[in-house]
Amino acid sequence: MEKISLKSMSGRQLDELASKIKRNNEIYTSPFEDIGKLVAKELIGDDIFSELSVEDIRNQFIIDNEESIPKQEQDFFIYICKTYLLLETEPRFHLLELYQNASDDLKKVEENINKCHKYIKEQRQKRDNIEDEDAYRIPMFEYFIEINQNAKAEIINFITSNKIKNLAFRKSSKFGYLYFLEILNYTYSFRQHNTIYDRYDVDKFSEFKHKFNLSPVELDELEQLYINDRTVFWRRTQEYITTHKIPEVIREWIKSHHRLNARRDVLAPALDLYEKDKVLFLNLIPLQIEGIFYDYCLDIGISEKNLRSASIGEKLDKIAASNKILYNFEYFKFKFPLIRNKVAHGKLISAEESINLSSLMILDLYYVCDHIVSEQDTPVNKIVKLIQKNCNKSNYIINNDIIKIIYAILKDIKIPDFYNLQTTINTVEIICL
Repeated sequence: MEKISLKSMSGRQLDELASKIKRNNEIYTSPFEDIGKLVAKELIGDDIFSELSVEDIRNQFIIDNEESIPKQEQDFFIYICKTYLLLETEPRFHLLELYQNASDDLKKVEENINKCHKYIKEQRQKRDNIEDEDAYRIPMFEYFIEINQNAKAEIINFITSNKIKNLAFRKSSKFGYLYFLEILNYTYSFRQHNTIYDRYDVDKFSEFKHKFNLSPVELDELEQLYINDRTVFWRRTQEYITTHKIPEVIREWIKSHHRLNARRDVLAPALDLYEKDKVLFLNLIPLQIEGIFYDYCLDIGISEKNLRSASIGEKLDKIAASNKILYNFEYFKFKFPLIRNKVAHGKLISAEESINLSSLMILDLYYVCDHIVSEQDTPVNKIVKLIQKNCNKSNYIINNDIIKIIYAILKDIKIPDFYNLQTTINTVEIICL
């Protein structure tokens, strides 16, 4: 019988071996020793394995250095398991952890759904007594029911398919440290997003947190001030706008970004009005914010045809479906339209209310502008930054940046003339294509 050598096995053969073993449910309930026996059976052959003693089996794996292979039965099969499958820990422990996480998450999802159903039932019993300010809440709670039901379906799919076992096996690998990367360690949306953003719990919905770039502790403190001491809240908001130079930063973005620059004839005067005429500012900015979301959709590849009759909520749904960075879009989908309509329908607001509301509105404007200029959000921004980074070079060495630029050219990603980068693009095309 031909002896078995790890050195003689290619990477593909080891991958094929691991794939076969992974399909055996026993490895997800077994210790290293029993998994090692499964590996040995696969390499030697099940029929032959059953006829051999442990010493005979061990001899099949001795090629050069006999001392490196353990002699004691348990240690030997553990060695086989770890050597040929590159396992660091037993998959059963990771599988148990993943099942426990999924169980906990399903309970949270059910709590979220039940909470929303209860609220909607209570509100509908009020009928005509629902305040205008709360009118957005029923559609929002219905939305939270929907996303939690989708989350529940995804979790169930995860635990009833091979995904959970495959992930348990990967986590057991010697290279398991690589699985801190989200793309490799992905389970399901609820665990990935809820751990960080609590986006499935309607109680965590905030009308304010997206407006302030502050620590979680500071944000919680500010939200408590809004509930308990509005005077201090409004003062802190004004201080934040002044300290962070919010209008000035938006002005710089208008100068430097093609989408905002195209709106300069409205945005620049509107920022002047923020200081002089709050009511007029409030009348101008909501429509611009909705327009910037329209521009954002175009920049992430959504066609104008699909946007012509889309409401702001529908635009945001399209953004959320293709770009997971915009985590606070629920406010703009449900609450923001009420503010916009209140102003647009000419409802009377006091001078004090206009000052306070305009403070929140300029922070909303800052938030959407920050996203549309972000290098991380849209392909156009990413490529523009790369070209600008390389545009002053006298020669072009093929590196990661240049490869990305070439890819963008081949994918026909249009670089706006606003940036005056066509010369650089032409040079890269001539040299590299």
